[in-house]
Amino acid sequence: MDPISSTVSSIFGGGGSGNVNSFNDVIAKVLAAAKAAQAAAGAAAEVQSGLAPSFGSLNKESIKTLDEKLKVMIGTVHDDLVKIPPAELTFDKAVEVLTKNQLLQLEGQPIHRTDGIRKGGTNAFKFDRGTDSGIVREVHTWFVNLIGDDDVVKACGFTIDSVADIVATSGASIDSFESFFSADNYTSKNVLNVGILRYPDVDQPHFKLFRIQLNAWSKTSRILFVSDESSGLNGNYQMSIFKPNDAQMAILSAETKQLFIDDAEKMFQ
Repeated sequence: MDPISSTVSSIFGGGGSGNVNSFNDVIAKVLAAAKAAQAAAGAAAEVQSGLAPSFGSLNKESIKTLDEKLKVMIGTVHDDLVKIPPAELTFDKAVEVLTKNQLLQLEGQPIHRTDGIRKGGTNAFKFDRGTDSGIVREVHTWFVNLIGDDDVVKACGFTIDSVADIVATSGASIDSFESFFSADNYTSKNVLNVGILRYPDVDQPHFKLFRIQLNAWSKTSRILFVSDESSGLNGNYQMSIFKPNDAQMAILSAETKQLFIDDAEKMFQ
């Protein structure tokens, strides 16, 4: 990927350095938190992340070929988001900002899907990904079906290996609760909470804003000397698509329009 501008880097937590926090960076945080929890023999902390960008096929050259309305849309979104401290740029905040921007409008209705996967025992998701590919494939299929959008799966880099890392992390989170189990005990922990802003490109002429959340849970029930144990993952997927508001762009001054176009064309160095 071409280096990005200081403006875009600042928006997504890169401090103007030309770098940004990608989805892979988020996964690295998840794994680091799980390992720290295991080392401390305590419960893994909830992993929260700000908004991460996905640029699709955009680069220094391809962005110049985009329709002008898409460039204006990119420029006005940058103008809004750069005013928000990176620590406060959550998925919910981004939804609020993009929804209020009059140069954008929702395309269709927002999507909100939830689903879960359940297994017997409290250690079903604690495994060596190199030796238990069956559960990895099962959860990968579950993830892909939860999202239901090939472009989003690609934007997030949901390969079989990345899903294996996420699943192994959820297993570590569940395992850290076992010392607290008693009769009829239910414990859950948020493992992943990531928001992605997918930029418009030639193939996807709109902003796609989505969030993926993953929660790991474990349940133990005892009646007399009989114990029933289970564990699972709950997933939550939200997505909104924003396209140019043609009516508002038609009354935008030529000067302002050019400022937004220039900003978009300079987002890659």
